[in-house]
Amino acid sequence: MNNYYTCSFCGVSELDAKKLIAKGSKDEPAICSECVVSCVNILINYAAVIKPVKLSVTKGGGE
Repeated sequence: MNNYYTCSFCGVSELDAKKLIAKGSKDEPAICSECVVSCVNILINYAAVIKPVKLSVTKGGGE
């Protein structure tokens, strides 16, 4: 069993991470602040290249 929380994305331990977001036992997923920043940057860059999609919702009777 692991004695420390570790980031599920990069593997850094809670001892070396600036911050680590975790909930539950040490064997459950966790994410460090550096990986959060990386994820945010990916989403920002992704949002800059996609075009918004207009969705239409229609009410219909179920058959």
